[in-house]
Amino acid sequence: MKEKIDYATDRQLQAMFLRFYPERNEEMAALFSKTAMASNTNISLAQVQGLFLMYKSEPEMVLKSVDMLKQT
Repeated sequence: MKEKIDYATDRQLQAMFLRFYPERNEEMAALFSKTAMASNTNISLAQVQGLFLMYKSEPEMVLKSVDMLKQT
């Protein structure tokens, strides 16, 4: 059996942001997603999870560090 695991979508990025930072609002999640997708359209959820784990309790730093998701 093969299962395709594709790149993250806007909706997935927002949902993941809110899962990691439930105390934040949907506007902040949308801003994260928009910023992340603008810098790189090919983002894996593993990359996003790694960024969130670096800043477990600092969602503002995630927004400032979203350029770390850029494809190399």
